[in-house]
Amino acid sequence: MLEIETLKNLAALISTVLSVAAVIYVFFTSASKRNTTTLADHETRVAAIENELKHLPDKDDVTDLKLEITRLTGTVGRLDEATKGISRVVTRIDSYMMKRPE
Repeated sequence: MLEIETLKNLAALISTVLSVAAVIYVFFTSASKRNTTTLADHETRVAAIENELKHLPDKDDVTDLKLEITRLTGTVGRLDEATKGISRVVTRIDSYMMKRPE
């Protein structure tokens, strides 16, 4: 009779250990599945960002743009001076024409 009680206790212990092992296994594998989904989502997002970055200018392009803007600034400054000179001439001609008797 004692052996049957021992076997029942042993079976209950084995059942409890297997249950705990199953819970631990499910806990870790479900997290792994979530992580796999998250990683797949991140891979998609990174690929989209990398694709967009291909279209953006790199540092050499930005440097070239800065040089071109500096050159254009100088050209605009020279045009501004030329326009001021023309404006002075037009103002003098207008003043002369207004003062002139008919």
